[in-house]
Amino acid sequence: MSTGEDFDRIVRDWLEVGPTQLSERATDAARHGIHQTRQRHGLGLVLRRPADRTVRIVAVTGAAAAIVIATAIGLRLFQGRDAVGGPKPSPSPSAVASDRVQLSFRALPSGSATPDAVAMAAIRDIVRQRLDAAGFADPVVTVDAADRIVVDLPVGTDVTQLEPLVLRRGQLTFVPLPADRYGTSSTGGPNGVLDGQPLPNDPNLTPLFTGEHLTAANPGNDQTTGEPVVAFTLDDTAAKLFAEYTKAHVGEFFAIVLDGKVISAPSIREQIPNGSGQITMGSGKDAVASMNDLVAVLRYGPLPFSLQLEDTSGPSGSPSP
Repeated sequence: MSTGEDFDRIVRDWLEVGPTQLSERATDAARHGIHQTRQRHGLGLVLRRPADRTVRIVAVTGAAAAIVIATAIGLRLFQGRDAVGGPKPSPSPSAVASDRVQLSFRALPSGSATPDAVAMAAIRDIVRQRLDAAGFADPVVTVDAADRIVVDLPVGTDVTQLEPLVLRRGQLTFVPLPADRYGTSSTGGPNGVLDGQPLPNDPNLTPLFTGEHLTAANPGNDQTTGEPVVAFTLDDTAAKLFAEYTKAHVGEFFAIVLDGKVISAPSIREQIPNGSGQITMGSGKDAVASMNDLVAVLRYGPLPFSLQLEDTSGPSGSPSP
């Protein structure tokens, strides 16, 4: 209960402001309530029925108090809305990452060129497409910094299979091997190339065209040996070059080179006029996996910059074994 001093102060404040325009119905109700109720003052005195103006003030004060109480109750309900089916808080980062593993890769400068936002977006898209094509489940690839991407995958993913697929630049070249230096299918030459080894540092070796002229790359099998192959198709420009070269150099070798290493060095059996060919993957136990990885790399083009693995984080953010 308010003291007499408090009551007098409230009356004075409201009289100065003048909020006395209540409806007659509200005023009558207030009068009736005060007349029927014995109110006790802070000093134990019985209050008499106040004048009309005072009744209006008391009524207004009661209404204001009711608004304050209702507002307070509403705020408490609003703050506790989760308990009655409202929006749930977002899970903490640790909960989100509890069943994921992350690998962080940094894009390396190439000469004076450095990765920019456009290049990083291209790297992100190419990596995601490669992982999808290779059958990795639920890969999430994001640009994490100016020169970094993060690959996020479910726990249990074989990252030893993932890393080569992501780290491979994917620059494919078709390089003729001159007969006077590398021989033919019937005669040897002073030099040679080996599958899986770097292309010799020979200034006479000039690419006929690059993988940017590929329009398709698909897995298949050699019709004669049954070995896994990557069947490719060239665009019109490269198809014409390939037709002219193979016609003039039957029996000679040419190298198919990926990121500086020879992946195949077949001899030209006959002219290839339609812009299609195949890369033989051999018969080893990893031949099929290598075929699928090569298809995934060739199908989406080379990365604009090479990548370097920086960090691998396990379910709780600790380094994975």
